[in-house]
Amino acid sequence: GVVMSTACGVGHVGAITTSGSLYMWGSNQDHQLGVTLKDGSQATLIPTHVSIPERVVQVSCGFTHTICVCRGGAMYSWGSGMMGKLGLGHDRDIQSPERVPMSKVVLPEQIKSLGHLCFVSSCCGQYTSAAIGVRFSLSLSLSLSLPLSFSLSLSACLSVSLSVLN
Repeated sequence: GVVMSTACGVGHVGAITTSGSLYMWGSNQDHQLGVTLKDGSQATLIPTHVSIPERVVQVSCGFTHTICVCRGGAMYSWGSGMMGKLGLGHDRDIQSPERVPMSKVVLPEQIKSLGHLCFVSSCCGQYTSAAIGVRFSLSLSLSLSLPLSFSLSLSACLSVSLSVLN
């Protein structure tokens, strides 16, 4: 596919194609490419496909880690886990993409009680990561009484938040 966006870290690069595939190349010293290179190499100049079970829409490359956001709002991270920057609830290095569990994401108190969270963007620094999420809830109530009384009520709530992953 055709490349629609790219991101650069200190020594690695990510590119997303129009079909939602992610390719990475550069240094893999801290597993920031999310793949195991042939012959145990620490780097590659060849764009290498990263296996992620969902369509990727955004990628961020940090100093030694990578985060991507998928079409359905899921987020995956991999590479150096120093200082908890992968958002996985620990500081271990991760060799291949791992889905960031929503239970590990730090949210402002007023947003926690609202419905489902979808990530829409992420960014990576040297020791930190952050994501922008959209949280929404929808409720519908319907009442019908005979002979001809009808009532319908619909309410929705949308909230945007910035979450720090570590």
